[in-house]
Amino acid sequence: MNESPFRQVPPEARRRGLLLLWGAQLLSLVLLFSLTYVIRPEASADGNHTLAWTLGAIGFSTFLVSFLVRRKLLAQAAEKRRVDLGTTAYVLAFAMCELTALLGFAAYVITGLAYALHSFIIAAAGLLLHFPVRGALDRIEVNDASANLNKTTL
Repeated sequence: MNESPFRQVPPEARRRGLLLLWGAQLLSLVLLFSLTYVIRPEASADGNHTLAWTLGAIGFSTFLVSFLVRRKLLAQAAEKRRVDLGTTAYVLAFAMCELTALLGFAAYVITGLAYALHSFIIAAAGLLLHFPVRGALDRIEVNDASANLNKTTL
């Protein structure tokens, strides 16, 4: 059977691609945060604290779920010996942390409450914790290489 072209990508090139995506997500987070200094919505006297807290809670939930999704997909990638699932795990985790920041930004724009910007701190922490460490995807490939070795000797 022909292997997908994605499996033929060297591990270091795959990691550089993940680092590029990670950096782009981090830059997006910084640009979105700097946009909050340009957009200064007026906070009403009563403020819609319920909406801000709801969006904040949803954002924090996506932050927490990003770790579960990454762990589950990395386990599946190791089990199925599919490196593409490993990279998908990281990309989904990055996107979920970005969603945390987007929800905080939306809460800030809608309500004008500055504490809605705490979502940016949570999102940045999530991106830092999801940094693609060297060798995380290599373990999947080591399993893949041993599986191919076993196939040829059997």
